[in-house]
Amino acid sequence: MGQVFEADDLVLNRRVAIKVPRSAAGNELLLAEARALAALNHRHLPVVYGAGVHGSIRFIVMELLHGISLEAHIEATYGRERPIPIGTALEMLATIADALRAIHEAGIVHRDVKPENVLLCGDRGPVLLDFGLVVPEFDLSKQVLYAGSPHYMAPEMIHQSARRGAGHLADLYSFGVLAYEMLTGIVPFNANNLETLLRLHVEAPVPDVRVTRPDVPAHVSALLIELMAKHPGERPQTSEDVVWRLRAACGRLNDNRGERGRVLIVSEDPAVVEAIEKQLRSVAIGVDVSVCLTGDDALEALEERRPQLMFIDLQLQGMTGVELLMHMHGSGVPWPEGVVALSDDARREDIELLRHLDVASVIPKGPRLDQSLAPIVRNVLAARN
Repeated sequence: MGQVFEADDLVLNRRVAIKVPRSAAGNELLLAEARALAALNHRHLPVVYGAGVHGSIRFIVMELLHGISLEAHIEATYGRERPIPIGTALEMLATIADALRAIHEAGIVHRDVKPENVLLCGDRGPVLLDFGLVVPEFDLSKQVLYAGSPHYMAPEMIHQSARRGAGHLADLYSFGVLAYEMLTGIVPFNANNLETLLRLHVEAPVPDVRVTRPDVPAHVSALLIELMAKHPGERPQTSEDVVWRLRAACGRLNDNRGERGRVLIVSEDPAVVEAIEKQLRSVAIGVDVSVCLTGDDALEALEERRPQLMFIDLQLQGMTGVELLMHMHGSGVPWPEGVVALSDDARREDIELLRHLDVASVIPKGPRLDQSLAPIVRNVLAARN
């Protein structure tokens, strides 16, 4: 959707990337991309430093990223007939899904999720790129619906029938295609001409990934089939749900058979503890639950054994929940598979900080707590029993 050049920032003495449209007609799309990225702060999304206009051409200045595209990695790996290990693929997919979660929570739809738009950046991992087709959820008009790449295009995008506020579900369809390709080296639907390819997306049954790769776990295959469901309402309804399911799949690969799940609850609020324990009893059997009233007690519990899931009430006395998270990072205790923060009044800037502290989800306390807890407990723990 544009051209990217490497350049020197002479003021701050650093290398940067400058992105420009291929023509002045792309100025507005480039500005939309810059504004979308500037509103986000996520390790697996690129950072925008600034924007400007040179003559009649707009440009944006971004961080310079080094790596190879996921597309090139898939081609090289499967070209040598060495598939990407399932555990590695699931970890990468969970990371990409979390980047999607960040943009969807900001009310933005990417509309061009595909391996070409994911850059593998060494220790940083996958970075989701190219927001040239980005659009706010509230602005899904007929003029912008028919966009994206045909091999990854959701049926509702082909029919131009996506509902306002449901564009993120088309991103999840594209993500399902990307996941299938990561695990097999091929896309689920392919044809020699565009008309046939689009008809396959609309009409053909979703292939079971295990036909091509039998070692893929059944629950992962089921997730991919849901992601590529023809009707948006039959797909997972949030990218956060997908993140949790992928993290749970990663955990199941690493678990020893027969090991019970473990949950650590850090709260001095009896109502919070009771709500979490109620969900655990209703969904997961034989889970080892520990309750800590203070941050100090929680750090000791973490040193003894890593929990699969940890709930932290941010309104702790003494050491606050945020301080506990900082201590967890600094002390090097085993990090749980999933960390959930509970808060009465978390603001957007608070949530961004918590994301940087590797909190997987932030949910409000109060009457809707049970409803928020259910999918987390189900996705992380229920499948272990």
